[in-house]
Amino acid sequence: MKVIWLTGLCCGTFICRAQQLFSPSAKIIDSLSQQGPSLFTFIGHDSSSRIPASLMKQLIDSPLVVKDTRGRLYQVSRFDFGYLHIDTTFNDTTERFELVPEYMGFTFLQNQLDSLWKARIKKTLHAGERVFFDHIIAEDSSGIKYGAPPLHILVIDTSQKVNEAEAE
Repeated sequence: MKVIWLTGLCCGTFICRAQQLFSPSAKIIDSLSQQGPSLFTFIGHDSSSRIPASLMKQLIDSPLVVKDTRGRLYQVSRFDFGYLHIDTTFNDTTERFELVPEYMGFTFLQNQLDSLWKARIKKTLHAGERVFFDHIIAEDSSGIKYGAPPLHILVIDTSQKVNEAEAE
């Protein structure tokens, strides 16, 4: 009987938590539809989809910024963060090194990563990895919440960014 009660208590706690994050009474307007303003998402002041690793390690300390076409700022109140880390490991069977992808993610109820995630990413981030900011909720000064566009970043070598600039 105690096990059933404890299970019900845990499930009830999770359900209440989910309702707090996504309450049906909260009005969230999709900015990609015709209803809301056209929004753009930045980390720091960069909205590029390809950022050198050295710059990304600096930008990871910056908050997410959402602006509209008129330059008005929107306060980010929630986003899902994803990090595709690629590690190298030695396979004893094949006697070769192999790339092993590892995806980590977390939902933040603020406009930037917390200190633990920042420290982890600065320590492990390198070229070839990806960083994702999805399901971004931004609020205007009147309290209306909007779904902002995602920001997906491929981390590249500094030399790749220089070569791309020369090609243009």
